Amino acid sequence: MRYFALLLPLLLTLPGCESQKPGSAESSEAPASTVVTPVELPTAPPKLISKVAPDFSGFPGGHIPSEGGRYILVIDEGGLVTDARPAVPGHPRVDAAILAALRQWRFEPATRGGAAVGVEYPITINLNPNVQGQQN
Repeated sequence: MRYFALLLPLLLTLPGCESQKPGSAESSEAPASTVVTPVELPTAPPKLISKVAPDFSGFPGGHIPSEGGRYILVIDEGGLVTDARPAVPGHPRVDAAILAALRQWRFEPATRGGAAVGVEYPITINLNPNVQGQQN
């Protein structure tokens, strides 16, 4: 209790802890400083402009020993693919052919608040002829 009595005058001198009389003009005013927490705006994904098909001409008999896979693209503010990697590595030669093609793809960049931003973008490449196109 003795320590509380010593700390009470210090606490009352902190901003926002001043005693106010009811009905005074001071009690109805908002605090002088307001803490603003930034809110991250949603990111609109990049849009594919042009793509290059993987070159599988080096595979014997045209047989591709994989059905594709999931890849992570790093797309910069200009829509260029600056890095591409498999999310889960598959057949090394198939991954190499797909990654070489993905690095040549071009996008409209992703945007946040109207400004172009770089992003990591997951994409699924499906080489199965029974499934049409790519899935994102």
